[in-house]
Amino acid sequence: MASARLSLQPPLASATDPEASPLPSATIDEVDEEALSTITKQLDFVGRTPSPSDSCARQTQIYKRALLWLTMLVQESLPGFELLEYGARKKGTDTEWSDIDVVVLGSSEERETLQRFRNLVFNSEAELLQQLGIRQVIINDETLTARVPTLKFSLTTNLHVDVTAHDSRRRDCHHGLGMVNVITTMRETQCICTPMRRWGPLVRFLKAALHVCVLPALAASIDLRSFHIEVLVLCFLLDSRVWPRKAYSGENARAQLLLDLVEFYATRFRPREHYIHHERGTTKMYFVQRQEGRMGDLVMSSLLPASDAEGDAFYDSPRDGGWEQVIKPFFQTISDGIRNQSWSPELEELLGVGRPTRSERFRNRLGGKG
Repeated sequence: MASARLSLQPPLASATDPEASPLPSATIDEVDEEALSTITKQLDFVGRTPSPSDSCARQTQIYKRALLWLTMLVQESLPGFELLEYGARKKGTDTEWSDIDVVVLGSSEERETLQRFRNLVFNSEAELLQQLGIRQVIINDETLTARVPTLKFSLTTNLHVDVTAHDSRRRDCHHGLGMVNVITTMRETQCICTPMRRWGPLVRFLKAALHVCVLPALAASIDLRSFHIEVLVLCFLLDSRVWPRKAYSGENARAQLLLDLVEFYATRFRPREHYIHHERGTTKMYFVQRQEGRMGDLVMSSLLPASDAEGDAFYDSPRDGGWEQVIKPFFQTISDGIRNQSWSPELEELLGVGRPTRSERFRNRLGGKG
């Protein structure tokens, strides 16, 4: 199904006109300050809970060693090719479940490149095990024949490597690398440094919560990926026209921002009526109202390579109902949890409910010494 490309409708879609808002702002209802204070403390725990078999510190160590080893393997064994990292770990939005995402760039057809890379890893398995200090590497090459070929292998229970390839002779860019470049540019832009500092922690929290709220198979069935969470958070931060408050400040600013964000997507945003636009080569990202009767991607932007837009777009069609059946209820769950301080056991574990914060642990240690 080809995606519909929509033209912007000035002045409604103008990001420079603060009065022109294409959709209502998030709720202005007040919430108990104690609830906000609680979620502010609990956010410190998100994504830091060690898995039963691997501590977060050990996973980080294996990740760094694996990335270095794979980079050297390509440099030494595939002349004219290079291995680059992209994905959550590169953008700073990783959780303990995040994969290592890398792409092998070179002037060769993607499947051929991945097959050569797969053989290199297979033939060097003993060295890889020794370098990383792990017991086995499980290679999964079933997806080499997919429309977008991918090579997958597992290093530990929770640490996996996803390898894609990109033919440098193609005119379009690699989607994952393109997203990294956009985020890097935005972080280096002084005028939006404050929202970009908030972006990573909010994305990390929502991704971790999504992991325990939505089954991976269900997320895969509606083609939901980290990219979509990243863009949803980013556009809310950058398009202040939809903020219910003129500014976010104070010790509970992060919790209040999170609450407004999830309530906005749970109750106000409708993919059939609105979409997100990113102006190519700029740091401008904002909401736009759809032309009547038109339906297309959630995101119309330079973030999606034109020749590959159909595969990388998120659709909310009557067939899958992804937004109404999965995404919207997920945001509502987070909103209810913040307001009522009522979490499922899985989310309580994620948030560290009942565990002391780092500052409380520090005070307890000082008290013990006294």
